[in-house]
Parts: sequence; C-alpha cells; structure tokens
Amino acid sequence: MDAEDSSWVPLTSGASYDIDLHIDLNLNLNDDLNDEGNKSSPLRSIKSPTIPIPKPSNSPNKLVIEFNNIGCNVGSKTSNEEYLLYNGSYCRITDSVNNSEEFCNAEEQNSIVLQTDDIKTDAAVHKNVQIDQIYQKSMSNECTTSEMSAGSIIWLSHRLGPVLTARYLSRNLLRMLALCYTGEENLTVIDETTSSVQGITRKEKVLVGDRNAVKVLECLTAIAGLYGEQIIILQYFAHMVELIALCKRKLTQNLEGGLISCLTLLNHITPYLNDATLMDCLHEPIVKAILYPTVRILSSTRFTFPNGVIARAVLAEKCLETVFMFSVRLGSVVIKNHLAVPIQRFFLAFDKSFNRNVVGNFKSEINQKAANEQLARIKGLNEENRDTRAFQSNFNTDVADSYSPPVVENMDISDYQKNKALDELKAVFTTEFAHKAYMLFYKCIDSEVMEQILKNYGHIHHLCQKYEQDTKINTINFDHNKHSASYNSNYNATETSGIVHKDVSNFGNISVVGNRFAIQKTSTGDYATADNMSTREASSSYTGRQLRGNWLAYWEHEIGRSDKDVTFNVKQIKLQTFSGHTNSIRCLHVLDNENSFISGGRDKTVKLWSLRSQGDGNTVSSCQYTYTGHKKSILALTFLESLRYVVTCDGAIHCWDPFMGSLLGCPENSRPVPVNTFIASPSPSTTLLVGTTDITLRVIDCRTFQYVNEMKVSVNPTGLIRCIAVAPSGNWVALGQASGFLTILDTRTGLIIASWKGHECEILQLETINETTIVSSSLDETIAVWSAVDGKLKFHMKGATEPVHCMSTYEQELVIGTTANRVGVFTSIETAAAFSSSKLKSDTFKGLLTTMAILPLNRLLLLGADNGGITLIC
Repeated sequence: MDAEDSSWVPLTSGASYDIDLHIDLNLNLNDDLNDEGNKSSPLRSIKSPTIPIPKPSNSPNKLVIEFNNIGCNVGSKTSNEEYLLYNGSYCRITDSVNNSEEFCNAEEQNSIVLQTDDIKTDAAVHKNVQIDQIYQKSMSNECTTSEMSAGSIIWLSHRLGPVLTARYLSRNLLRMLALCYTGEENLTVIDETTSSVQGITRKEKVLVGDRNAVKVLECLTAIAGLYGEQIIILQYFAHMVELIALCKRKLTQNLEGGLISCLTLLNHITPYLNDATLMDCLHEPIVKAILYPTVRILSSTRFTFPNGVIARAVLAEKCLETVFMFSVRLGSVVIKNHLAVPIQRFFLAFDKSFNRNVVGNFKSEINQKAANEQLARIKGLNEENRDTRAFQSNFNTDVADSYSPPVVENMDISDYQKNKALDELKAVFTTEFAHKAYMLFYKCIDSEVMEQILKNYGHIHHLCQKYEQDTKINTINFDHNKHSASYNSNYNATETSGIVHKDVSNFGNISVVGNRFAIQKTSTGDYATADNMSTREASSSYTGRQLRGNWLAYWEHEIGRSDKDVTFNVKQIKLQTFSGHTNSIRCLHVLDNENSFISGGRDKTVKLWSLRSQGDGNTVSSCQYTYTGHKKSILALTFLESLRYVVTCDGAIHCWDPFMGSLLGCPENSRPVPVNTFIASPSPSTTLLVGTTDITLRVIDCRTFQYVNEMKVSVNPTGLIRCIAVAPSGNWVALGQASGFLTILDTRTGLIIASWKGHECEILQLETINETTIVSSSLDETIAVWSAVDGKLKFHMKGATEPVHCMSTYEQELVIGTTANRVGVFTSIETAAAFSSSKLKSDTFKGLLTTMAILPLNRLLLLGADNGGITLIC
C-alpha cells in the first residue's frame, strides 16, 4: 500500500557510488500494522525534525547507503520513527577555528542549537554564526536537487513495478543520459583520475558530462539491480542498438551525445552481468550491433562530428576504455575470437590518420586467416561439437565479408567534408594516443595475440617508438622475446589442451573445447573490482524481485508494445497467487497506485495485500494486514481517496485506517437499517452513497460518520438494491435492483431522473461509461447500454453467452467475467464492437470466479475465487 509516511534518506553527493545493489529496502507492509505498541494517532502534534547529513564512507569512489526506512511501510509513525536513518548516520559540522566536530541528532532537533552561557561574549557569538554558516553550506552541498531526485526515482522504481518503471522511468533516464553529453560544454575535461584494474594503472579523463551522468547511471544501475539482468539486455542494450543505428545515417549533435552516452553506459553496466549472460550477448548485440558500428563511426570520414575534434576525441577515449574493460575481463583467448574485428578497425584508424594505404589485400587476408584458423580447429573437434563449429564458421565468414577496411569511403562525399573529417582523425589518432592504446592492450593481452589481431601491427609499433623518441621516454623495449615472459606471468592467457587458467583473467572458469567456450555458471571469478564484488553480493537481496519465468514473459510483452497500443489482452499468464481467505472472495479493490489491494470474503475478514513482482509466476503470497472487526460476511468495500481510509460493510459500515490498523468509526442511523451495498462519491467528495434493505439511498459524510441525507428510490418497492454506479461528476447515481429495475437519481435534488424495467432477471453489475451512458448486466445473460439522460436503451452488447457477474471498464473497452469462468473483452462500447473471450485454464485459475478487478496501468487482472484464492494474471 502506498503509505503516507514521509521517511526519507538523503543521498550524499560528492562521491561516485553504485546505489542500486546496496539498497536494503524494508518493503514489509506488515511491520507497523502488527506493532501495536508503536501506534500513534495521526492527529497528535508532530515535531518536524531536521534531515541529517549521512556519514560518508571511507571509500573515495563509492558510498554505501542502507535504505532501511524509505516510505514503503503501511502505518502512521511518530516523528521519532519517521526519521530513523541507517546505521551510524549523524550530522557532522567542522569547526574551522578549533578543528573540532559537533554532532547533531537529526531525529530530535529542528536546527542546530548551541549550548552557551546566558551572557555570550562577542567571540562566542561569532563562533556560533561561523558554525551555522558551515552547517548551511554543508547542507546545500550534500542535499542537492539531483540527490533527492535520484533517491525519489529509486524509491518509485520499487513502488511502480517492472512495467511502469521500464515505461516511464528507465526509458526517460536513457534519454536523459544522452543529454548529459550533448553540447561542447558537456565534453569539456574538468579532471583526470588514475585507476588500477587487475594491476594495470591507467589515466581517465573526467568530463562535465561524466559528472552530470553520475546520478542517472546510479538510477539505471539501481533499476537493473532490482529487476535483474534482463533489464540490461532487453532495454538498455536495445536502446544502444537503436540509437547507434540512427547515428549511422546522420550524426546530429543530439545523436553525438547519445553515441557517447552509449559507451559510457556499456562500460558502467556490463560489470553487473554474470559470465554466462555476458557470453550469451557478447557477439550479438554487444560486438556486432554496438562496438563495431561505433568504431566505424569513429574512424569514418563520411561525415564530421558536430562538435568536431573534441567530440571525436571523447568518443575515441570512451571506445578505448570500453574495449579495454572487456579485454581485462575476458582475456586473450576470448578477445581473439570475439573482439578482434573492432580492435582491428580501431587501430586501422591510425593508418588513415597518417595517410597510409592499407586497402591492399585486407579482405583476402582476413578470409585466408579465418579459413586457416577454422581448418585447424575443425581437425581437433569431436562429433558432438558440430553445431558449435558451424556457428563459429559462420561468425568468421561474417567477419571476413562484412567488415571492410576503414579507408574505403563513399566517393560521393564532398572533398571539403572528407578533408575536414580527415583533419579530425589526424587530431585524435596521434602518436601519443597510439602509444596509450597499445600499452593498455599490451598489458592485458598476450603480445602474440596482439600481433595476430592487428593488421597494421608494424605501423603501430613504429608510432609507439616515434612517440617515445619524441618525448625521450624509454619505458618499453619492443623486443617481445625479452618482455613477454614478465608480462605473460601476469596477464598472458595460455591456451593448453583446451584449458584457460583462471589466473589469466577474472572471467571465471572457462573450458575451451575446440572453439566452444564452456563457462561454469557457479564461477566466483567474475571480473570485478573490490567495489563491484561487494555490489554484486549486495544484489543478492533482490533476487526475489528479479524478473524471471512468467514475470519476465509479461514484462517483455508489455515493453514491446507500442505506446499507441492500449488494448487489454488477456494472455492467461499467471503471475502470482494470494492465499489467506478461508471462504469465498466477495469483493476486491485495487488502490490507485496499483501496488496494493484490499479483499473481503465470506470469512468475515478484510485483508490488505502487497502487489510486487516476485518469483516466476508460482509464488504464493500472504497478506500484510487483516481487519477482523466484522461479524458477518463482507458485502462491499472501497478505499476513500479523499480521506485515505477504508470503508467496509457487512450490513453495518466500518471506517478504519489501514495505516494505523484501527477502527475510526461506524456511522449510525436513528433508524437502524442494514446496508446492502455502497459506493464512494468521486474524489474530492467525502460522502458515501449506500443502498439499504428498505430500498432507500442514503448519504453518509465520512468526516463525521453521520447519515446526512436519504433518497427514496421508488414509491412501490421493487426489489433490493444490488449495485450502484455514480456519474464522474457525482451529479447523478444509477441503481440496479434485484427485480431488474434501474433507477437514476439526481444527487443534487434527490429527484428521480428515470426509472424503468431494464432486464427480466436480477441485475448483477452496473458500470458508468461517461456522463450520459451506463452499462448493465443481468442474470438473463444480457448486457445493455442505456442513456443516463432519459433511461432509454441504446443497444445490447452481443457476445456473452452466460450471465456476466463481473464487469469493469478499461479506457474505452469493457472487460467481463462470466459465471462459467470465461473472461472476455469488448474493444469498445458500440453495437459492432469486437468481442473475444477465453475460458480460464485450470492451471492458471482454480475454483469458480466470484469477483474481478483491473489494474489499468499495468494491464493486469485480479480474480477472486469461491475457494478463497486470489490470482493475478495478465
């Protein structure tokens, strides 16, 4: 349930950290409801505390934050409970004069109060003002808008569920990431940092865009950590592929920023993929659709970059950083077989920059080399690896045929544009950059493998020598025989009789059988720094919510739909089962946030449930809270949005607070008459329209729990009021009776607008379509559409062959459930509307359908059964 508590933990800025996999949300909605000792009235005076500055971690690159009290609980809290922070949180203020620290308790104080004598000296006053200024400066630095926005997005991602998160949060975050690198000002270098991976030290340039993208990347990583690797593969990678495809046609300034953001995201998010998943998507889409097209754009003279040399240089650095990341993790053998072509293309750009003609027999060399390698491997393959051999053969053939040399360009391009692009290449691919790139790969890939991969190895060798001579640095001797031993001892991947040693790289246990890489999924040797390892371990707490099985199938289907496709499709995919009622379910109500719902049954209980993606579709969830104040079967229930509490009925009305779990009041009439059914007036109204057994419509003001008005339905009683529908404006209310009569009353005057016999049998359901139309269903197996203005019949909906006892509207569609366990959808409320229906499968839904509720945002169905079970399907 969407709780009203405002407990929050601010995110500390100034440090780059991965927020997703360290979050430890308390999503148990039952904690506060079951804790009777901590309940407090929402009307009591609440002291407004100051939100403290979280304590930063010792790590310079990462801040671990424990989100123990993000507002995900049901239950009102006292001021002390609302602002409990993670372990060790406190306010730290530095006194620059005395170099001392004062700590403030944020749970009890509204501001910093310094204890001084009654008579303060001028020096003491000056000191207090100075400390207060330091505190305010610290607060302005730490609790920034971006920090709070990032925290809000992460909080929302837990609350909205996977479909709404992917549709409205992560999709826009990906677009926002591209904006972080759009424009020349965002490509400006503001700092340079030194990092060490696997003992290899390298320098990285920090851009303005990198600083802007920190929070966006944190949110994207948090979402991926919450809902699993499929978010990365099916949404993040798909976004990169689509954006890069657009860049190949025309490179605008926005697409230029998007291209750089793709490599930033790829470099940032890939460490969160496990070994098996990475190998599955390495060839397609990472290499074929992301890395190689990016390198082609980088080395192309077909068009210039909108921001010129600056943008091309940034892209080259990002590309080098990404390929290096893969090289460190995968090792020489995998790099040679999967990333050889992008690396070739990258280094061939130096030939183009220095005007060397490398067209020659480039393609034939690749063809010959691929054929020779393939022939050698085929000789040692077993019969059981035939399919793998065929795949690898096709891969090598594709490499040879599709990857043309970089110097071949479109001759239709104007000479001016081509020369300008060539000038950009010369400014980026310099001897210094060649030396930097080669040295990085030389340290993590076997020198012999590098020599086999690079077609212009001699030229790169020459450029490195030239750079060292120009800068008078003798840091490397290109005698590979002397240095290969020292480098190979740490970085070289040695292939012996089909085994790659684990100490070669951190990619895990890889068994090479011919040309097939068999990865042990239980390997603990995933590529990761110490921070990444702790992040990967923290992600294990979210395995319950990560998409798999039926939840993954549902998510894939929904994100693959066009934004214009709003039809309600019933696929009968079971997502979750809710168990707790011991008798038939009488009514269901889904809250507007769609992460909680309420159910009432014949077992005299009302239960509160939490809705979230869990398991693979076979998970059975229990309720978060049970209201046991009723003495009879539950007849109706609703959640009053204007007052934020639940109203239930068993003949008597009970108003209770789901946040507190306590009864607020029971409206009483001077003439006690049992209530048969009710409906809440549209928000922001606080009135409840109830139908009583004396065939009277009464109005209850839920603020005072008093009956304030009553309206006689008809002079001659014609049957109990079975169902009520109210106009969107609240100006009229329609009543369906057991005798088949329908009555429309004006709620402003109490007069009857129309009353007529609409069906031969009892009316089962009544729904409002708009201000002028209502729909009714009856035990006589008909569905009729009526005018709310005069009560005249418009037409009958054709299609249903059994009595419709469940009916809900979705957009312009009508979703129905019949007594024969059939669920159907009318595409519109029209005479010729298309209708489709299907019988509920026994393995999806058990029992007889008794009630139904729609989750319109997620396009899901909640079905209640006569055996007390509740099932969520899509």
